[in-house]
Amino acid sequence: MNKKLSIVLIVLLSVLLAFVVGIMIFLFRSGANNINFSLGSFNIASGTSTKLVDSKEFTEMKKIDVDFNVADVDVITSETDSIKVELYADDPEEYSITESLDSIKVVLKDKETNGVRFLFGRKINKIKVYVPMNYASSFAINGVTGDVNIADYSEATAKVTIKTGDIKIKELNMAEIEATTGDIEVGSASLLNIKVTTGDVEVGTVRFLDITGTTGDIDVKEVDRLKVKVTTGDIDIYKVNEYLTLEATTGDIDIDTVTIKENSNIKVTTGDIKVKHANGFYVSGTSKIGDTHIKGVDRKSDIVLNIEAKVGDIKVN
Repeated sequence: MNKKLSIVLIVLLSVLLAFVVGIMIFLFRSGANNINFSLGSFNIASGTSTKLVDSKEFTEMKKIDVDFNVADVDVITSETDSIKVELYADDPEEYSITESLDSIKVVLKDKETNGVRFLFGRKINKIKVYVPMNYASSFAINGVTGDVNIADYSEATAKVTIKTGDIKIKELNMAEIEATTGDIEVGSASLLNIKVTTGDVEVGTVRFLDITGTTGDIDVKEVDRLKVKVTTGDIDIYKVNEYLTLEATTGDIDIDTVTIKENSNIKVTTGDIKVKHANGFYVSGTSKIGDTHIKGVDRKSDIVLNIEAKVGDIKVN
């Protein structure tokens, strides 16, 4: 390595080190509580903006359509019978709250440069939507980066699509969720469809549940009909009441209680499968490399739970 090249490398490393140290000093001094790295963006936001840029109130219970690029969205139970929308941002490029015949449209967007966003020392935008608990219409929330929180709306439906951020829903009638990176938590729903690339999924009580994931653990409390397909991650389920089909490439499956009314399947490439309580139907289990222990099942039943593992142990009852 010649002398000039060595000098250039030393200079570049020094600049990089100074950059990293500067960021660390900023974080400690500002107390940043929102750090996000994603494709096309680098965000270090020091808290949430408190600057109100727009606010409107509506009396009709219409569909609520929210569109943003960088913001946290909170759907909060209203103390009144109307819908109120508040937008908080330090320096937004575009924002609006408008009403049409069938919907309330909310837009909050930050400035972008060739699709790349840099938010150093800025506060993250906030969208607050106050909605009565008896709201029975639908939410459509579409964003790039930010967390989404929805309160208790047992008669409403929602479609939430974000690239980076956590999604937390207390209760909905039906929900469709798509996320690239982020954890998803849903307390209760009648029908729930989740697609996530990287992130953990936690679900309470659901009638129909369909989950597709690439990397992340799945935790379900109680479900009637369940369909899960995940590449890498553990699946932990407390109770299944009617039907299940589970498929995982790598990960353990642990189920406390299974009661099925039609033929069901569990399939794992690499991982252990454990079902603590399975009664009233027949269980067929095969593992190419691993031990299989199945007992206490009804061998005369026409209903079958078929369990397959290429590498891993199988234990039932």
